[in-house]
Amino acid sequence: MSDFPTEEAVLEPKRIQVFGILHMVFGGLGLAGALGSVVMIQFQSTLLKWTPTAPGMEEYTRISVLVAEKLRPLTYIGAFFSVVLGILLLWAGISLVKRRANALKLSNGYAWTSLTLKVVGLFLFFLVTKPLLDSLIDPAMAAADGMARTQFTILKFSNAIGGILTPFLGAIYPIITLVMLNKPMVRQHLR
Repeated sequence: MSDFPTEEAVLEPKRIQVFGILHMVFGGLGLAGALGSVVMIQFQSTLLKWTPTAPGMEEYTRISVLVAEKLRPLTYIGAFFSVVLGILLLWAGISLVKRRANALKLSNGYAWTSLTLKVVGLFLFFLVTKPLLDSLIDPAMAAADGMARTQFTILKFSNAIGGILTPFLGAIYPIITLVMLNKPMVRQHLR
């Protein structure tokens, strides 16, 4: 046996430190984002009402305000889940940095909770958000012409793309967390 540690043994503890820091940064950003969305939702309808409307765009502005108001409960639900994930991620990050025995369990708990919430979010989008948006936007889009019709089309498709793409993009970090932190050397080091 060699007295020198293998390359894998040297790199594994660094992975723990890096993910601990990333967890804390992303957890903090998640909490800040949740707070920002709750604050923004309080003023969104007012801002949309105060924004000057171009001629022919009055109906678009009215529908935009209505969409913001109808989606408010879902925004609060999303903010609540962001707070839960942010707290889990911060706790896991601190545990990783301090090399606590529960660090891996907390990281896995965050990752599986996050992935579960992404799936729930996708189902909610198709069962609640998309039908709601379609019921508000489609009639107005059918009656609109010119610039307003273009804006309604952009609104409809940007919401659809965001509702579908966001959960998939949001799943990248939890998946990487599961893969990178469940290696045998990491598990052994955190015991």
